[in-house]
Amino acid sequence: MLNDNPLSQPEHRQTSRLVRGILPYAGFLAVLLLGWRVWDLAHALPAYDDVLEVLWTLRWYDGALRGQHGFLVYPLAFFPAGWHVATFAGGPFLFVVLLPLYWMGGAAFAYNVATLLAFLVAFAGMLKLARLFVTPLGATLAALLFTFWGFHWFRTIGHMNVLLATAALPWMAWALERGIALPARRTRWMALAGLLWAIMINSSLYFVWMGALLVGAWLGGRWLARQISLRAAFVAAFTAGAVALALSIPWLALFLRESAAANAPFFDIFHVAPWDASLNSLPVPNVDHPWLKTLARTLYRGPVNEPGQANLGLVASLLAVVGLVAAWRDRRWWPVLLCAAVGLVLALGLTLSWDGRPLQWSALQPLNALLWRVGYAIKPEFFTTNQPPSPF
Repeated sequence: MLNDNPLSQPEHRQTSRLVRGILPYAGFLAVLLLGWRVWDLAHALPAYDDVLEVLWTLRWYDGALRGQHGFLVYPLAFFPAGWHVATFAGGPFLFVVLLPLYWMGGAAFAYNVATLLAFLVAFAGMLKLARLFVTPLGATLAALLFTFWGFHWFRTIGHMNVLLATAALPWMAWALERGIALPARRTRWMALAGLLWAIMINSSLYFVWMGALLVGAWLGGRWLARQISLRAAFVAAFTAGAVALALSIPWLALFLRESAAANAPFFDIFHVAPWDASLNSLPVPNVDHPWLKTLARTLYRGPVNEPGQANLGLVASLLAVVGLVAAWRDRRWWPVLLCAAVGLVLALGLTLSWDGRPLQWSALQPLNALLWRVGYAIKPEFFTTNQPPSPF
């Protein structure tokens, strides 16, 4: 019998796979173009502010490689003391990415291209991770939300170290999940997770802890779901941690030594607490949304600085609550739920805040005072008094 379909079955399947592979990235490009406004990549920037620090460091390390000055202090910034490496938030991987681009097209070109590449890598990683759990459409939506939610986009103002490190997070989770699913190759997958963790650490030291929490939450979720033994989880965590530490120890040791030499300042709770996200800042639209800004700033009346920009949006928050019920019933989702819970606690920080101010509940004051006294006994330079002062 003749086949009326002009495409044979193998050709049809190949075309379908090609379309399914292209469509998510078409969605990525559409959303990117909706927000990206820099078309002259070599002479314009998406923001000002902290971007300057990144541009200065490119001149710093380019000059250091050419023997014009040292790697540890940049004498051409912050005269007369210069700029010490211990006071810069980026790590060496930042320059592995940026310097070749800088040599190709200049500082602005390097910054713009690295930003776009970071978004693309983040999207591809989350798409790959989400496909382990949901349909292609669901995975595409999850990847778009992860890549373009307001606080991630906010990083374009100059937080290149965090932008690059965050792009590796879903890839690390994917490697952990593959290692659990393939016990015969678990060591290789955990080594890959450790390599990705090291890349993140060498981009931003925040990810020493963020990577550790991801490993603990993901493997812990699988253990709670009885999909991996406790011993296997410990061995997997040790493998990933050992690889990450081995590849990061040169940078960590240098940073600790130079921090001591530079007498870097220590910040107490009065400086740290205002950087906590407020409980009512999370479910609102972005506070700078072109159409919903008024609604957002009605629901959240706190400062619109960095923690005030941590807005998940109304739709995403509603979907998260609805999805939470379904996910709790499926043990495959337990690592994701545990990661979400840890992330929420870390985002809210040391104190539970509303509109940027710590909440005061008289019923919890005895517990609050007890926790404060314990903190003061352990770290008096952070909790600077033995009783919680105002506004705590």
